[in-house]
Amino acid sequence: MYCLIIQKGQPPCEIISPRLDIGGRLNKNASNGNTNVTINDREITRKELMILKIAGVPCEGTPNFWLTANGSISEEGQKTDRGRIWGKAGTKVACAILSLPVPSKSVTLADE
Repeated sequence: MYCLIIQKGQPPCEIISPRLDIGGRLNKNASNGNTNVTINDREITRKELMILKIAGVPCEGTPNFWLTANGSISEEGQKTDRGRIWGKAGTKVACAILSLPVPSKSVTLADE
């Protein structure tokens, strides 16, 4: 799982090393998300939801996703890997436009 730096009530501002012990899980409402979509137990913001949709991840209903350190995303409780969102066309560009972080190559490579 990625470690995110989040200021309470804000979307993620940075992605750091996935194996740091930084004090436990984020609260579901850590980002003040209001999309009914969760990633790693945190309700995401509308900007983050746009990134998932650009990456081709179906987000109908109230899905719970799990995002691993290498960027693979899957629905919680399912074995179906929806692919690596950082490798999808346009994802990194959209993140830059929406001021959302992407993992550095060193973070991604450290997990592989």
